[in-house]
Amino acid sequence: MDLKRATTVADIVTASVIKGMLESVGIPVLMRSAGSAGWLFPGTPGSGGPVDLLVPTQCLAEAQRLIGEAERESGPPS
Repeated sequence: MDLKRATTVADIVTASVIKGMLESVGIPVLMRSAGSAGWLFPGTPGSGGPVDLLVPTQCLAEAQRLIGEAERESGPPS
């Protein structure tokens, strides 16, 4: 399966929320630590950094559209 990066987020919590949203509409998601091997060894130094969300190439446009809509609906951070 050919995967493309749909987005990169600041932390695992945000990544998990987006992953759940995309999977709820049938888009498979793979989370990958953007800067370390923290995904392999959770809780190790560096595991709290940015996370890439990867989706199948054929789902990329739809995933990015849904992520954009969710960001617009949530508004700017307070």
